[in-house]
Amino acid sequence: MDIHEDLPSLEDRIAKAVKDCETWRATGFGENYLEAYDLVEALQLQLRRRLRLPLEARPSTDLLAHGTH
Repeated sequence: MDIHEDLPSLEDRIAKAVKDCETWRATGFGENYLEAYDLVEALQLQLRRRLRLPLEARPSTDLLAHGTH
């Protein structure tokens, strides 16, 4: 994934990773749970970084970058 991935796609990936994490925890597979947990943390960090980007650095698909509101 690169920094230009759209927010809905990133949010979908986070939701799937959280679900996978909960599934692994419930089944007792500790190693898989930890891997899934790390993925959730990494994706959330990417989302936080993506939301902090200045408008000039955001992909051109953003409405504000096009000047339309």
